[in-house]
Amino acid sequence: MEKWLYLLCLSVGFGLGYLVADFRHLPTMPSKPVQTTAKSDHHSPEITDVDDLTAFTVRQLESSKVQPFNTLSGQQQRQISQILANTPEQQVSDYLKKAFPRQDFSMIRDKKVFAQRALEELGSQNDDQVLAGRLVLALTPVMPQSSEDLHQVHHFQNIFAHFDTLGKFPEDQQVFIRWLNRDTGEILVFTPRNISQDSSQNWISTVPTNGWQTGNYDVKVYQMSDQLTPIAQASYHIAEVLN
Repeated sequence: MEKWLYLLCLSVGFGLGYLVADFRHLPTMPSKPVQTTAKSDHHSPEITDVDDLTAFTVRQLESSKVQPFNTLSGQQQRQISQILANTPEQQVSDYLKKAFPRQDFSMIRDKKVFAQRALEELGSQNDDQVLAGRLVLALTPVMPQSSEDLHQVHHFQNIFAHFDTLGKFPEDQQVFIRWLNRDTGEILVFTPRNISQDSSQNWISTVPTNGWQTGNYDVKVYQMSDQLTPIAQASYHIAEVLN
């Protein structure tokens, strides 16, 4: 079961799924459920202990085989955050290594802080904050001077997110990426990515498993650090999808 969950969570690009899949080894959690009054969370399943969290994770991962992997509700995020807070840091570190075996977490000094920040960013959207780096969007791996018009794209066309740290961040070997369909909550990318260390300019590309759909999208790049410091962000709108 652990191996199946591990491989499946990697396929959706979200390692936190593996992290919560084996929480049966953690200390017993309080039986009192987390209370919430948010209307948008009314139909969210209650997660009051490790068994509930494990069952919820399995359902999410199973549904992702036929449906896109979506952001968690506010209630679910708070409940998982509570469990993370009660998890020994060494266990969090072990789970991160298992979830992302090809990534280097040596630069993350506080793995629990990192995991909590990742959970926060999972449910966030781009804002108007001016960031130190620059991100432009294109249909080719050649970085343009400004973002290209993405109002009309083909169903399975790759979109490239080019980012430049402008020399204001360390030239690390990795960054963390969040790529989100803001309208549906579908997570396209949410994972560390290796980049060229000797260059301030890098890019990643993606295409959803089921192809693009009309709507609004957010892309955000973070420094691979405890606090997941944002480097650059950009948003775009797809008005028409061509077959």
